[in-house]
Amino acid sequence: MIKRRSLLMVMVAVMAGFGCGLRDQGKERPAEAPVAARTVVPTPEITTIGQPVPIIGREAPRVRSRAADGSVFDLKDHRGKVVLVNFWATWCAPCIVETPLLVDTYSAFRDSGLVVVGVSLDREGFEAVNPFLKRFNVDYPVILGGGNLARDFGGAYILPTTFFVDRKGSIVSRINGRLHDDVLITELKRLL
Repeated sequence: MIKRRSLLMVMVAVMAGFGCGLRDQGKERPAEAPVAARTVVPTPEITTIGQPVPIIGREAPRVRSRAADGSVFDLKDHRGKVVLVNFWATWCAPCIVETPLLVDTYSAFRDSGLVVVGVSLDREGFEAVNPFLKRFNVDYPVILGGGNLARDFGGAYILPTTFFVDRKGSIVSRINGRLHDDVLITELKRLL
């Protein structure tokens, strides 16, 4: 009986000390800055498990993969153009919001030398991706990207993550999170 009572007292003390993880519920939290304000373009480096991974200024990694339309997308074939590489997924809410902006931007700037390539991180592959592309009338190339491709770009730890590759083939900036038209247009004007 004493052991049971001691155990109960310990549990009550632990719950009181930790609050069952609910102690912050209902409290006002400070407002976060808008995504565009938190985005740093260009980003000098991203840290992976404490190790700096240089990204900006580095030559873009080799990207050669089958696209959703059956063609082969090869990043090196687009040297001399500005390439926007967008890591996304069909289940990602900010990616869904961002897709029409990418479609419109590609349409508006394609003749100026812009290439947009979507890199889907959907595990279900094109089975999940193709209906999404049809729904949003995506006409830019979309490939599947496993962990290696995201890692080769320095990591896509949040979705969407967008990299800008200049006409020389170097990564010049990175946007973590959903693109906003003002940030996107500013970056494209700088590069095109």
